[in-house]
Amino acid sequence: VGVLASLVIIASRRDLLPSMLLSGGLFGALYFGLFLVFNLLFPEFISNVYNLGHLWGVMVWGVPLEEITFAFWFGVAWSALYEYTRGYRTRSLSS
Repeated sequence: VGVLASLVIIASRRDLLPSMLLSGGLFGALYFGLFLVFNLLFPEFISNVYNLGHLWGVMVWGVPLEEITFAFWFGVAWSALYEYTRGYRTRSLSS
């Protein structure tokens, strides 16, 4: 859903792309950091709860790549959703 929503927003509002990518990166990094802490507190959670056979099989310091990817795309889509749905545009202070 995040990828599809992001592509729809980018297709019609290219001016939002830089802030969307920045927000996706920041949210992805925050989510990844919090997941690392979560893994320290509950070290067996991933192996007990996740069906690792149905994932891509790529782990980044014990965090499934799917989680990081989801967080990135969620951050990308969510960051511009308000501006997109309301039709708000950024204008410079000098105008």
